[in-house]
Order: sequence, then structure tokens, then C-alpha cells
Amino acid sequence: MRIVGIVILCASTIFVLNYLSEDTLQPKEFKPTPENTSDQTQNNTSYMEFQNELASTTELITVPIGGFHTNFIRLKPGELDVTNYTLYSRNSGPGEVSYNIYRVKKVYETEDIGMADGLSVSIEPSGYIAQPHDNYTSKLIINTTPELAFHGAGTEYTLYIQANFEGESRSRSNDWVRVLVEGEETVPGASGFYQPYLTLQNESITLEAGQNGETYCTYHTGGMGIRDISYDVHRTTDKSDALPIPAGLTVNIEPSNFIAKNFENYTSHITVKTSPDLPSGEYILNIEILSNGRTTEDVSFTVNVSENVM
Repeated sequence: MRIVGIVILCASTIFVLNYLSEDTLQPKEFKPTPENTSDQTQNNTSYMEFQNELASTTELITVPIGGFHTNFIRLKPGELDVTNYTLYSRNSGPGEVSYNIYRVKKVYETEDIGMADGLSVSIEPSGYIAQPHDNYTSKLIINTTPELAFHGAGTEYTLYIQANFEGESRSRSNDWVRVLVEGEETVPGASGFYQPYLTLQNESITLEAGQNGETYCTYHTGGMGIRDISYDVHRTTDKSDALPIPAGLTVNIEPSNFIAKNFENYTSHITVKTSPDLPSGEYILNIEILSNGRTTEDVSFTVNVSENVM
């Protein structure tokens, strides 16, 4: 009897683990109930994580931010190059702004490891009084001597900047620039790191006609330079042909327009609304990211609509 009990217990445990792994741990589609669509979202295990990301995004589009226009530079020993850095004061100021610039081990790290012999940096202007609702651009000048060492095909040096904004503790004004010092041969693929990309919480959503639903998308900026970002949504077919979004189907993304800094994540809330008379079927949408007015990233999002049974 004890052996039988153990077998039953093990079988039950396997069933529970299979059930969790299939239905709970890997949710693929959001299916709201007619009674309360928001309750279904809150049952998603990632709900609080996305709420935190939304809060971070709200801060990023509200507080002062700063970033480089170009985050990757190639140099040979003895050469000089320049990249611009812009600070957006938002609602803060007036206040004095100054900069700290030093070398770090790699992107996302902030510990000063000392400037390499033969590598020097300066920024102009290096200080000013920032007023509210304005932006200020400085030039970061990167200078090298012929004695600057590199190994193999090339050596990458990472520089870190932090803007100190008087009276503002929430500023998100830090950034990194990668400086590749190489010889006569160009290092292939070096500029391709830290590319931007767009992800969806759910690749599809299922609704009855007349229901509303929600999900989230996140734009991972990478190191392509600080820039204006906007979203565009249009309907496509499985052959990628553009179609108008039908009357009775509304897709709203918020925030949908913002200035994005480098090496950050911006999460937006997607709301899908359907009218009771929307024909049932599969609606394939294309969500595009426009960077400085040009489409750079896109993802496919499917809205499955069934007939209202009420």
C-alpha cells in the first residue's frame, strides 16, 4: 500500500508540473473574460513586472535625460573625433550643469578604471546654467596619440558620462560611448552590438466582438543614439500587404511619442477595443517603431475576434 501511495503521489506531482509549465509558466495569449478583462491581465504572472516597467518609462519621459548622438566611434592611433551629447532639462531648472567623464570596463558599468595612456577626452561647453523646458548640446572631443596601444585587430575603450544637474536627483543623464582603436584593417561587425529591438508581452489577443483587451510592448533602445521615437500601427495580411484597419477595431499605444535615450527600455501600454458589430476573424497588425521619422523596427500582433455570444 505504501508503494502504491508513492506512485500515486509521483503521478500527481508530474501532472501538476506539466499543468504549470503549459498553462501558467509560459503564457502565450491573453484571453479576457466578458465580465472583467482587467482581472485576466492581473492574473498574468508578469503583470507587476510590466507595471514597474511602465513606471520606469513614465520617469524616463518626465525627468531630465541626456545622451550621445553617436555611441560608437572608430579611430586609429593619432586621430581625433567628436560626438555630440544633449541634455533635456524637461521641467527642471534653473540649475548649474557639470560633467564627469571617465573610462569604464564596458557598457552598463560605472566604475572608473583610469584613462589609457594616449587617450584623452574633453567636453565643450563643460558647464552652464540649464533652464526649464530646454535642451543643451555639448561636444565630446576624443583625442588619441600615435602611442595609444591596441591589441590584435583593435581594442575597444568605453567612456562613461554623467551630467550633474544642480537640484535634480532623478536625472537620467548618464551614457556610454564605445571607442574602437584599430590599425589599418577594419574590425568587422564591431558596430553591430547593442542594436535596438521591439518586443511584445503577447503576440496575439483573443476577444469577442464588443470586448476590450490590453497588452504591452517594450522598445529596447540599444546604443543607436538619443532620438525621437514614435509608433505606427497598420493592418497587414500574411503576405505583408498593407490594409486599412477596419471600423470597429481600435488600437491605442501609450506612450506613443517620446525622446529615447541610449541603453534603456521603454514600455508602452497597448489597448485594443472592438465594437459589437466587428466581423469575426483574424486581424494581423504590424506595430512599427519610427526613429527620427524612419521605420527601424517592427513586430506582428494578431487580434483574433470571435462572434459575441451574448
